[in-house]
Amino acid sequence: WDAGSGEALSFFAAHRYIGGRGLVQNFVVRDVEVFPSGDRVLTWGHRTWGTVWDASAGEVVCLMHRHASAVIVAGVSPRGDRMVTGSLDHTAVIWDASTCEALHVLDQSYWVTGVAFLMGGSKVATLTASGGTTIWNAVTGERLRALVSPDIRHMNVAGVFVSFPRDDRLAIFDLGAVVVW
Repeated sequence: WDAGSGEALSFFAAHRYIGGRGLVQNFVVRDVEVFPSGDRVLTWGHRTWGTVWDASAGEVVCLMHRHASAVIVAGVSPRGDRMVTGSLDHTAVIWDASTCEALHVLDQSYWVTGVAFLMGGSKVATLTASGGTTIWNAVTGERLRALVSPDIRHMNVAGVFVSFPRDDRLAIFDLGAVVVW
């Protein structure tokens, strides 16, 4: 939408296009992330893929299909060169933003309920349903460290997971508590 005029600028046919398989299906879009350049949009829903769209034309640029279960969270790096998705299949996947190629699969022990890029996109943080947070190298996929807070382990962690734009900190909010690392 154009916020000034109220005019619709593009329409994205919610996950109707599925690669060369010729399938036409309609699913709910759970969320959307706009690339820093503003020229592309990432959407994901209650299925196993995410979709990158041309923001002006409303056409599919590429599909991200690697998860065995629903993608419930996703993000775009600050430079717009990588994406990350988190799924009920206990994995997060780091993707090349121009090709939608899966670069690294990050195995977790629980559902991935939050993802965030840190330090300009050089690191990825994942949050699981157990309350555990893991920091990964976004380039190599190497696990760097695990963060566990006694305050958040007893929470139903499905809330907001955000990184601070200028440093390595991140914050988690759910059920009235906030933890900052």
